[in-house]
Amino acid sequence: MGAVKSPHTWPWDADEHDFGADLLREAGMTVVVMSLLWDSEKREPRHVLAASDKLLSASAASIHLPYPKIQLISKTWLIGYAGLPTHFFPISNALVAAVGGHRSSVETVEAAQKVYQQYRERLVNAQVLSPYGMTLDTFKTDGITAFGHRTFERIRREILDFDPNISILLGGWGPDTLWDPRLTVIANPGVIYEHAVAGSAAIGSGAAIALGHLYACHRYGDTLEAARYRILEAKLMSEAARTVGPETALLNVNLDGTFEGVTNSDCERFRKLWERRRRETPRRVLNALRPRVIPPRAATPQP
Repeated sequence: MGAVKSPHTWPWDADEHDFGADLLREAGMTVVVMSLLWDSEKREPRHVLAASDKLLSASAASIHLPYPKIQLISKTWLIGYAGLPTHFFPISNALVAAVGGHRSSVETVEAAQKVYQQYRERLVNAQVLSPYGMTLDTFKTDGITAFGHRTFERIRREILDFDPNISILLGGWGPDTLWDPRLTVIANPGVIYEHAVAGSAAIGSGAAIALGHLYACHRYGDTLEAARYRILEAKLMSEAARTVGPETALLNVNLDGTFEGVTNSDCERFRKLWERRRRETPRRVLNALRPRVIPPRAATPQP
């Protein structure tokens, strides 16, 4: 089989200033934040909390989505998604099918990783290899013969560098292994990053801002009410990132299998009170700072 040059202009080859290319590169990568609470005496997790915005954003345009980027995929697991909205339902449906039933934390994370890797392979087949009439399997077996070493290496590098612009955040625990909670990020090309020890994790363009706040303020042993305050505060602070929207979804899954949510209208009431309070400068705190006058040092004579 000889190498086939595609006669088409593909959207991923568009100019970097083109709106289509911008959408493929940036849209949807906003913010999802999760935190874990547990009871260290009973050695069991108590709650996983999650917050997200509902904005699909690119530099040329943005829209508010009618659904959150967080989904309950079993009695004890939440999934968060950052990426293009076209991939959200296929991936979340595949995760529900893969993770459903009574699985340990290890099995759940491995199943989610496999879903990510298989979905990325589908996108590679469609966006990189389909113009040549190949799949990843046939490229591995027939690629060098079909293209020669130089072209094969160029396409191989394109496959390795392919980024589907998708991140997944899993939070929960296995029902039969209570002391094995997970906060797991799965990112390109299907790599696992575990955050349970840190107690908080985030994905999307607002992640760094949200995590900076949670690392400083979140505590494993907080009450559920205090943890809601901190995670919602982290989401509001992440709005400093250009692509994070103001609408908020705030959810938590509990040890007894119940699932709770806070409406966006309640989150907005919280915002108004929080905005007012965070601009206050407490006099008692300021009084702890006692600046002293430092006398200027005498000039040192030069030889």
